[in-house]
Amino acid sequence: MNAIRDWAREHPGLSGLVVALALCVVAEAVLWAHWGTLRRHVDDQKQTLDRMEELAAEYETLRAQADAYGARLSESASFSLPALQRVAPEGLGDRITESSFQTNRRDEGLVERVVTLKLDGVSRKALAEYLLAAERLDPAIRTKTLKLAPSKEDPEFLDATVTFSAYEETPNTAE
Repeated sequence: MNAIRDWAREHPGLSGLVVALALCVVAEAVLWAHWGTLRRHVDDQKQTLDRMEELAAEYETLRAQADAYGARLSESASFSLPALQRVAPEGLGDRITESSFQTNRRDEGLVERVVTLKLDGVSRKALAEYLLAAERLDPAIRTKTLKLAPSKEDPEFLDATVTFSAYEETPNTAE
């Protein structure tokens, strides 16, 4: 130990640097240990966030289903192909090239009415106005799917396939 003291007295600058280097090595080891703890904490928080996002998506899906089942048609005549054609902006009704109507039985005594329309060569504005007008027919009517493609005749226009859906309660006939 005396030899180290003697050497430190003979080389004060160098001994100070050695002590500073030793302190830096100790500080680095402490920081690396703390960094590892923080990294594990960040990973845990990321997993929690991912799970929360999954739960939020599940909640939105369930809420959308509940909204769809919660709104019922006030009268079935308000949701028909002729009713949907009546609310089409001028000239858009002529663009309907195909249509179909179907009903699907659902749980809880509900029937889903589905109308699918194919529109060729429509403007974005006319299509948006039409979707809004169709959904305003009755609070239960929703745009279920909308598929868009550039029109084959004019790229400024769209070819669209839109599916409207609404739920209706059916009277319970089983006695």
